[in-house]
Amino acid sequence: MSSDPPTSIKWTSQFSLLPVHQTRPLKGDKIILPPSTLEQLLSASTVTVPLANRQQFSTFDSYNPDSYEAEYQARSQLWVKQQDLPHPLTFRLVNPLNGRICYAGIREFSADEGFVGLSPFLKHSLGYDESHATEKPQWLPNGNDTHQPSDQSNLKLTVHFEMLPKGTYVRLRPLEAGYDPEDWKALLEKHLRDNFTTLTNWEIL
Repeated sequence: MSSDPPTSIKWTSQFSLLPVHQTRPLKGDKIILPPSTLEQLLSASTVTVPLANRQQFSTFDSYNPDSYEAEYQARSQLWVKQQDLPHPLTFRLVNPLNGRICYAGIREFSADEGFVGLSPFLKHSLGYDESHATEKPQWLPNGNDTHQPSDQSNLKLTVHFEMLPKGTYVRLRPLEAGYDPEDWKALLEKHLRDNFTTLTNWEIL
């Protein structure tokens, strides 16, 4: 296998926010993206690399068409397509309305096409008004009370795939005095492992 570093993945897309009642409960910095996003990322991460044991073909005769075809077929077997997605997958989220940026990890690829699901933590960080993230009953002309799409479909989010450097150290400060580190250290570590893929300086968890 080639010793060259893997090709960087370049991927960006814009989504509408999933309505609250269609979003499974999410915690921390987790998002839900459509299945097609995974397919696009896999496609973007596909590279062709040479196999480790390369052979020399000394019987090749450039004037012999049969020999040329045999050489071509043999050499084509020395290359393999490889899909290599980094782990964990991390994304840069941008609210185009106010320019706010935050980072997120993926929970799963199960959202409806064209939509993204955000945790309350991310919605707050990005400055989305929770009142716009609900659907309100609307009256149809025939008098039937039914749910119609609200302003939720107008809320857009730009998502960029971005590989972040892995952290080696973090210092957290409690918002209030009176905490005993021995009491909450293990609980905090578990909470971070279960709910957060990324951490940002000066962010309130």
